[in-house]
Amino acid sequence: MFTKKALEQADACRFCWMCRHVCPVGQVTGKESNNARAKGFLVSMDGRGAKLDETSMEIMYECALCKACTNDCATGYDPAIFILEARTKAVVDGLVPPNVQPVIDRAMAGCMYAEAEDTGLAAVIAKLPEKADVAVYLGPVARRKQPVIGMALLSLLEKAGVSYTALREEPQSGADLGDLVGYVEDVKKAAEKCAAALKETGAGTIVVLDENDAVFMKHQWAEWGIECGQIVTATSCIASLIKDGKLEPAAVELTACYHDPARIARDLEEWEPARAIIAAMGIELHELFHNKKGTKSTGGGMLHQTSPAIAAQVAEARMNDIRFAEESVVITSTPTAFDNLSSLGAEDVEVKDLFILLNDAC
Repeated sequence: MFTKKALEQADACRFCWMCRHVCPVGQVTGKESNNARAKGFLVSMDGRGAKLDETSMEIMYECALCKACTNDCATGYDPAIFILEARTKAVVDGLVPPNVQPVIDRAMAGCMYAEAEDTGLAAVIAKLPEKADVAVYLGPVARRKQPVIGMALLSLLEKAGVSYTALREEPQSGADLGDLVGYVEDVKKAAEKCAAALKETGAGTIVVLDENDAVFMKHQWAEWGIECGQIVTATSCIASLIKDGKLEPAAVELTACYHDPARIARDLEEWEPARAIIAAMGIELHELFHNKKGTKSTGGGMLHQTSPAIAAQVAEARMNDIRFAEESVVITSTPTAFDNLSSLGAEDVEVKDLFILLNDAC
């Protein structure tokens, strides 16, 4: 049973087809069902008695939740609302696709990524104080797949003289689990557990590294009334430290383009801090055609776990945007985007992380 809000979102579709032209998944698969308007039609029909089945639920999970459709929706509605509720319905009705269930099981156990935590990063965190003014939330991708990015961020805070800490055992924020099963009670409990752990640090500011966690903690936590200091993105935090003269990077001789992380660019409308960091290093920046709020997704985190073949196509499409701009270097600012693009192993485009670049320059 969908909520009135979700059905209103689905029924609001005017079939203008604008989302068809911006959906990164629909663009690479060529399937009409992968576009938001098709998902809205299925939800609308469910509300009229034509119930969603297993095939319909597979379609609901073939989505990166990047909100390109929301950004371009002529009626001003948000398809992510009914897509998330459809995923909740899939769990409740026992219609979760076979490729998705193992990922949900891992997320329910604590983390949807199967990779083991890097011991090098863990050793760095173990030396930090338990309480500090600033707490860093690295997220599962930095913890388990790209620890060098997490260590670069921590190093920058150290160099800036910031009183900071990071959780030795980092509970999930609820973001990944929410993407998989919708914003149900189990997700809220996971968020509350994470917030409680962060509160124990006594930090007034929570610096969040990855885009999915940052948006979820700033928006959904606030909607649930979960309070946990001031939540800021890592890019905005580091840009402020540079502005205040606490970090003074040397010039970096580099020409590059910058990939805006979709959720931070669209949900938080934040894209200038990363560019300020790039400018502070003297890097010559060439803008991609799809930039800032009009950026394109690299596939996100969940899609790479549930549908790796589709996710790789989405990441490759973003890589082709870079090639079209005739760029040989792209800078990313979130571990997920870096992981998605670098995993392609492109020989003609080098993927560089913003925090690693800056740490080397400082």
